Amino acid sequence: MRYHVRRDVQSLQETGGKVAPGEIIVHRTGTLLLNCPKCGKVQFVAAKLEGSDQAPDIMKPIQCGAGYCNRCGVWFKIVTGRPIIVEEVPVVKQAEIPDVLKRAGVKRPPGQPV
Repeated sequence: MRYHVRRDVQSLQETGGKVAPGEIIVHRTGTLLLNCPKCGKVQFVAAKLEGSDQAPDIMKPIQCGAGYCNRCGVWFKIVTGRPIIVEEVPVVKQAEIPDVLKRAGVKRPPGQPV
């Protein structure tokens, strides 16, 4: 499958609630709408779109599950219009709570490591 940018629409409503395989829609809010290359479910992505409309690049890794999916969990990028599965999951570092906030009683949400 190859991806391309579709500029004639700006929302899911304009497409009847579906994104065709290989299409990337730039929503009027700037969010990208595209299908997961593994399960085909719609994903909503806040990422920078680069390259041409016929061979777009989305270099920020996307994890399936941000859209209408049961979270197949695959990570992928789009490079020159082709999906590339990212085997190594990017690690998201938690921000450190500054001492002044700790003294004021600010804590991490329940269920998160200290």
